[in-house]
Amino acid sequence: MANLQENILTTYHMAAFAGALLSSPMANRLGRRGTLLLGLASMLAGDIMEIASWGQVAVLYLAR
Repeated sequence: MANLQENILTTYHMAAFAGALLSSPMANRLGRRGTLLLGLASMLAGDIMEIASWGQVAVLYLAR
């Protein structure tokens, strides 16, 4: 169980790192407002997937 929790947390950190690297080029193309709206939409989709992933680890990994 502890290994599963570590893997889920690691996927969260990897996604946060990728988002930090991509935010500057996206802001140059879409502007600050567009980048924030796209980030909000992706976080909302991930949150909904996490809520709906009751007992399904693969969906939880994808949502993270």
